Amino acid sequence: MKKIILRYFPYWLNALEIMGVIGILLTATFFQLFAQEIPCPLCLLQRIGFFGIALGILMNFKFGIHAGHYAICILSAIFTSIVALRQTLLHIIPGTGSYGGTFLGYHFYTLSFAISIIYIVVFAISIMTGLGRTLKPYHKRPRWQKLMINAFFIILFGLILLHIYTTFLECGFGICPENPTGYKY
Repeated sequence: MKKIILRYFPYWLNALEIMGVIGILLTATFFQLFAQEIPCPLCLLQRIGFFGIALGILMNFKFGIHAGHYAICILSAIFTSIVALRQTLLHIIPGTGSYGGTFLGYHFYTLSFAISIIYIVVFAISIMTGLGRTLKPYHKRPRWQKLMINAFFIILFGLILLHIYTTFLECGFGICPENPTGYKY
């Protein structure tokens, strides 16, 4: 039993990580579409960073776990944390106001910073401990695992297309407004 748990632990850890990224992106999309929280340029860059994290995790699913895939995740999380920290620092001075609403009492950019730091730590620990060296290649997995992985791909691809479309509606072919109040198109 212990061997089975250890053999599939990296798979489930990656599944939890990708579900976390999907949850973050779906939450941001929900607030954008239904609460009229139009993302600023820094918010859009943070979403790109989360898509980069998802890319590395999906590569782990498709090609097996590799330190290079985790490196993509870590670099994307570092990018996300830098952009989120910059946005947090822009609004930390009293009297400068803030941008957007809050979730669980924190602004999205503050949560984005904290979550990206957590991802950096988790991915670094995964590399250091060698998690996932026993993960089977994609073609040797059970059918239910392949279906779950394909669902992750489809959901993320749909989110990417939706974000490209809404970013075009917001910015067109020009520069995105600093404090958007609505869509151009």
